[in-house]
Amino acid sequence: MSKSKFPSVIDIKSELKSKLIKPIYFLFGEDYFGINEATNFIKKTIEPFVLSDFNKENFYGSDIELSDIISSSRTFPFGDGKKLILVKKADELKFSAKDVDFINYIKTPSDFTVLIFLYEGKIGRTDVEPFKSLLKQGYLYESTELRGESLTKWIINFSEEKGKKISNQNAELLVDIVGDNRVLIEAQLEKIFEYLTDQSEITFEAIINLATKLKTYTIFDLFNALDNQQKENSLKIAHNLLDSSDIGLIGIVAMLNKHFTALLKIDELEKSTLTKEEKARITGTHPFYYQGLVKAARLYGSNQILKAIEAIYKADVLIKSSAIDEKTILSILIAEILPD
Repeated sequence: MSKSKFPSVIDIKSELKSKLIKPIYFLFGEDYFGINEATNFIKKTIEPFVLSDFNKENFYGSDIELSDIISSSRTFPFGDGKKLILVKKADELKFSAKDVDFINYIKTPSDFTVLIFLYEGKIGRTDVEPFKSLLKQGYLYESTELRGESLTKWIINFSEEKGKKISNQNAELLVDIVGDNRVLIEAQLEKIFEYLTDQSEITFEAIINLATKLKTYTIFDLFNALDNQQKENSLKIAHNLLDSSDIGLIGIVAMLNKHFTALLKIDELEKSTLTKEEKARITGTHPFYYQGLVKAARLYGSNQILKAIEAIYKADVLIKSSAIDEKTILSILIAEILPD
């Protein structure tokens, strides 16, 4: 994922913690989870300064004109304190370089009002008004889907805010099991927090034990079945993952590619003097699972591993170029990985 040229909604939390409260927050992007999370944090920070419910206003872009929003922003609050104005569905407002009143407001906003725009989707060009001024004044924040290191960092920070610790490795494990949907990850973390009660650290065992307790299959159950060449069980688990998890067929195929590519590295790694933790890091797995990879690599052999990777590539092509249903593609893939 390419680095965004805009400040991230993630930055808002640290800014507010350092007592930097801005008069305007224009939040946009394709990850509405991030927008909603940032909005809730802004509201939580600002609301102690909003001394009357009369000073809280919610508007919808489909029901109001931009000029009315600016007029309300300039109106003094009822009594002391600040006003908090939230504009939902701001993407339904008509923004234009002709909105001189809004552009002027961006440059000299009311110090007693905090105005939040929630704009779902991309905004297009930022070299035209009013986005040019919003960007220049530092009021424009983008919410992008988190992937890889950014997502694991979010998991670590979210857990810390709840009084729990999780290692980078176990955060990656959670993503492997749940997928990269932050709504689902948060839901799973909340279950883990409840499961841990007074325990402060989210361990590998806690993550796996909760999945077992909830009687849900994980991608690691599929790896284990395939590594032990249990064809019937592999089909059962794979179909269950397809039906009940958010990983989806593309995600399952991508994870299988990662797994069998790791198996291909085992022979060379076992000849090295690296520690088990270092070998696990290179193969992209948890140290707990590494010895299982060694056993699977020896059981398959390099030729069968290469054939499995070729079958995974064919499945990826079928997903993108055919109308064959997902369960059929998955069944064909497992049959080619584990031929009779």
